[in-house]
Amino acid sequence: PLGHLSGGEMRRAMIARALAQAPEIMLLDEPTASLDDEARRRICALMAELNAGEGLTLLWVTHDLEALPDGCTRIIRMRRGRIASDLAAAAAPDALFAPPANQSGGQP
Repeated sequence: PLGHLSGGEMRRAMIARALAQAPEIMLLDEPTASLDDEARRRICALMAELNAGEGLTLLWVTHDLEALPDGCTRIIRMRRGRIASDLAAAAAPDALFAPPANQSGGQP
């Protein structure tokens, strides 16, 4: 029964439900929020496997950069509804939080 599933199991069930539709692109909004480290690793590994093995495009919305799955190729940071940074994932993490060229300081 659904009520007996843990948070990680529930997230995996929702992902399975979405995957049953054979999407080409999947939007994941904070898919690892409130999960323990093991459940977070399992979700990230599953998404990385689907991306690499099945070619599934993932749009992963998160406040936690450590929650991104392996294989992430691009990170877009939003601020006040606008793109503040658009970098290859391999870029130095500090570059993500540098103020845009036309602004100074402020919180990300």
